[in-house]
Amino acid sequence: MNAANREKTFVSSAVFLPAQDFGSSWLIGLRLSFLGLALFSASFVAFFTDISSAIEIDLAFTILAFLFAFCLGSSLWVREREAGAVFKQLQVLADIFIITGVVYLTGGPISPFLFLYLPVIISAAVACSRRTAFVATIYATFAYGALVAALFFGLIHPADGSAVVELPRGGVFLQVVGLSSAMFLIAVATSYLSKRLEAQMRLVELSRIDMAALSDQQRQLFNDLPNGVLTIDPRGVVQGVNERAEFFLDAKSSELTGRKLPAVLKELGVSEERTLEELARNPEEVEISQGKVSKSILVYGRELSSKQGGMLFLQDVTEIRSIEEQLAVQERMTRLLSAQSEPIEELPSGSKSFVGESPVMKKVFSLIRRVSQSEATVLIG
Repeated sequence: MNAANREKTFVSSAVFLPAQDFGSSWLIGLRLSFLGLALFSASFVAFFTDISSAIEIDLAFTILAFLFAFCLGSSLWVREREAGAVFKQLQVLADIFIITGVVYLTGGPISPFLFLYLPVIISAAVACSRRTAFVATIYATFAYGALVAALFFGLIHPADGSAVVELPRGGVFLQVVGLSSAMFLIAVATSYLSKRLEAQMRLVELSRIDMAALSDQQRQLFNDLPNGVLTIDPRGVVQGVNERAEFFLDAKSSELTGRKLPAVLKELGVSEERTLEELARNPEEVEISQGKVSKSILVYGRELSSKQGGMLFLQDVTEIRSIEEQLAVQERMTRLLSAQSEPIEELPSGSKSFVGESPVMKKVFSLIRRVSQSEATVLIG
């Protein structure tokens, strides 16, 4: 198989297309897990905080309901249509929005869930592209920075109704810069590893295609052999059968595969106690009937090793035996005709009165006497 055909086969097989076939579903599943975490956080805040934050909690539940509906709509879209690049980018942006909401509900700059931004960047790099991962990193940095600034300047209140935790502004700034730097590094590393993995998977698939083509060629050569061949494993079980052996045994390969060697020998009319080694030393010729035609089959074996097993061969020697018989007849005829140059014996006394005692007739009688000892049909001209 040439490189062009392998490339076409590889592209059509779609082995390494997570970004096209599986990436969107994976992003939606990841978002659902984030939404579940956000719902848990909102429920925790609703049950364990004072009443003053009830309005904001209601708003959080409303937003969560909207996001669950968005996930449902995205799932239906992926199921019915192909997910394009814009669709995937919208999914990433939605995930960043959800994580920012989780961070807000769990304390803002002191939230223990800041790390959730990183899986979104990883998914963007794997399912989309490095450029999309960089855009997602910028958007996540802006979203988290805006949340922290809004909390510090009193534009929004903490979700649990408590006072804003006083943190050094320089420390918060370094936190935002550190988170943004980590996301950029994650985007670069993930996209690089994703491309390397994609290239390796490409090589693996091309190797698989080559192996499949080579296997087909070997199978074709195996079936084109003029003799019947059965491969036997070390346990004496048939593992492979070519088409010629199927013809001789009048059975399909699926019926013969898995059978024991003695059972196959019995079906051929060979002693079940014989082994491949014995058949290699002393082949056995058997007669098999296929309808009204009888064939002479020479059964012999070859033992490869104790770990590899061996092979049983079935050779059709019908034509060879026919040729041997014809050669034997011709040889007898040659001997009979060469004997004509020998002195002619006198005819028996009972034939003295036979009309025609010329030398030619005497030669005829002499030839008849010699030919009568053979069972072959002879034409005398």
